[in-house]
Amino acid sequence: MIAASNTLHADNYYGGTIAVDNGVAGHPGVYVISSSASNNTGGVTCLYNVGTAKTFKYFEGGEVFMTSFSPRQGVSSSAFIILGFASSHLVNAFPTDGAFFYMNNDSMILRIMTRKASANTFAATAATLTVDQWYTAKIEVNATATAITFSVWNSVGTLLATQDITTNIPNTSANRFGVEAHANASYGVRAILSVDYLAYQAGTSGQYPNR
Repeated sequence: MIAASNTLHADNYYGGTIAVDNGVAGHPGVYVISSSASNNTGGVTCLYNVGTAKTFKYFEGGEVFMTSFSPRQGVSSSAFIILGFASSHLVNAFPTDGAFFYMNNDSMILRIMTRKASANTFAATAATLTVDQWYTAKIEVNATATAITFSVWNSVGTLLATQDITTNIPNTSANRFGVEAHANASYGVRAILSVDYLAYQAGTSGQYPNR
């Protein structure tokens, strides 16, 4: 597990900002991703070099992603957020390959998706979240990389949702991705997303990012 402030890489892409907040009770070393006055601005924190090596991994079985995060005031209207395995962090665009939680310009609804070569499988609603509350999200791949379980809990450990997806799983070497949390928005200077930590289990292959 890697605390956000010690995460391998972070970048305020397209003019947003990333700041470290050490004053959040119970969540030391939080990264706060914010938009700027310009549209479609934000940032990314990830387990690989931001500019390169986004695609070190594909599912071979046993992989796990976990994060503690808080949606901020800027999520309530025009925000795009991805948490999980993703092959890119483009503004308002889903990655070609991956498995992730996302929020997409529709208030506080958290959704899930798998993508393989741009084909996707998604669940309409995983959970409806509350601004400035903390949540834990987890993605677990089964031993044969044929099913993925998505789960989300609130700050007191209540399970809000869990769901399996068995289609469009990027499980071949042609469908690689990285591990990240990214956010962008278009409504002035506001915090979009706070991230406490990213946790990654490599699975059976031991594929780790090139640092």
